[in-house]
Amino acid sequence: MLGVAQGEAAVAAVADDDPASYDARWRGVTRRHTALTLGLVTATRLRPVRRLVVPAAARVPWVFGAAVRSIGSA
Repeated sequence: MLGVAQGEAAVAAVADDDPASYDARWRGVTRRHTALTLGLVTATRLRPVRRLVVPAAARVPWVFGAAVRSIGSA
């Protein structure tokens, strides 16, 4: 879905005869994906957090699933 949204942003920028606006459109499309990914990568740099991620995901799989779906559909 993210790739499709990026493609739509590119097409919209060209259709609006404003290719320079693609950068801002791209940032808007990828904002949630970037924030969630960066948050997870940053948090798991700490060993204690890394050790907790899988057990936490096992205890609350719906939360983990929602986060993964959110990243995939961002």
